[in-house]
Amino acid sequence: MDENRQIDAILETIQASLDTRIEDTEELERLRKGIEGWLGRAATLRNYPLTNADEPDFVFSAYRSEAE
Repeated sequence: MDENRQIDAILETIQASLDTRIEDTEELERLRKGIEGWLGRAATLRNYPLTNADEPDFVFSAYRSEAE
């Protein structure tokens, strides 16, 4: 899907989920720029080469205080 069509579809979805339509062109432009950034970051993550064998960079462990 063409990026502009994808952005328009996302904007339409946002508009459809609201009780009122966003008519302010500045606000719509801010939303469009935010969506462009979001799609760009998503593309960067999607294009990063990973295999199923790749492990996470860190291991999470919950903090337990010494008093417990």
